Amino acid sequence: MIFKPKALSMAMVAICSAGSVVAGGADVTLMPTEVMFEKGNYAEMSVAKISPNVTGATMAPTVSMYPEYTAATVAIKTDINEKISLGFARYLAAAIQVDYRQTGSPVAAAFVDLNIKSNVFLAKYQINDNLSALAAVKRSITSN
Repeated sequence: MIFKPKALSMAMVAICSAGSVVAGGADVTLMPTEVMFEKGNYAEMSVAKISPNVTGATMAPTVSMYPEYTAATVAIKTDINEKISLGFARYLAAAIQVDYRQTGSPVAAAFVDLNIKSNVFLAKYQINDNLSALAAVKRSITSN
């Protein structure tokens, strides 16, 4: 069976579109796959301080309803040979941080402190200079 270019193009658009849908909202840090494309053995660490300032006339009239928190990412990669690389990363994948207790809000007892930390093991196979295959196994841990 021979695929027509139009049918193949439509299939590629459908595959790429479905793969790029992101829910958003609670996401803090994306899976750090870029570490797998660095040259040689590689390690990186980053820390971000998140301090949103959101107030409102009714729900948070005095201080922000979102507390300050920190997101840290650690990622390492090692080359096994010219074609195969292995990596590991630990990062804060998602968080919901809402605290009305000090805001002067009528719902003063309401607060949420939810963190989802993820560990991911990555493998990359370099097919040629322009194409590689990436595989991952991810485990996420929820804490509050």
